[in-house]
Amino acid sequence: MRNMSTIVANVSAAKNPVVDVWRLGLMAVELGTAAVTTIVLRNWYLAVKWPHPDRRFNAEGNRMVAEKIAAAFEVTAAWQRAVLGAWSGEFNPWRTGRKVLTPLHTKATANARRLMRRRKP
Repeated sequence: MRNMSTIVANVSAAKNPVVDVWRLGLMAVELGTAAVTTIVLRNWYLAVKWPHPDRRFNAEGNRMVAEKIAAAFEVTAAWQRAVLGAWSGEFNPWRTGRKVLTPLHTKATANARRLMRRRKP
């Protein structure tokens, strides 16, 4: 009979579905937090700067629209790759979910960090 340490050593994090579920959940929480932070900060800047918009504020609005369009294309491409992977038999719903959310997560967390660093007007 094998002892417990060899059984645990043979189970890698890459093949453990519980780890995949945890990673997807963590990514979803980070994405939600970053999205709410970005929305609140952009609305605050809009409320403060609305009477006297400057070039930086307009650049932020243009950047926001361009990033949303680019993220939509990236998510669509990731979704299509996931569907093709499911048809070919390579389907892990947790890893697929992470692959689809990765473009949104990357952009949302980057925006939240950038907006929190900005100086207050």
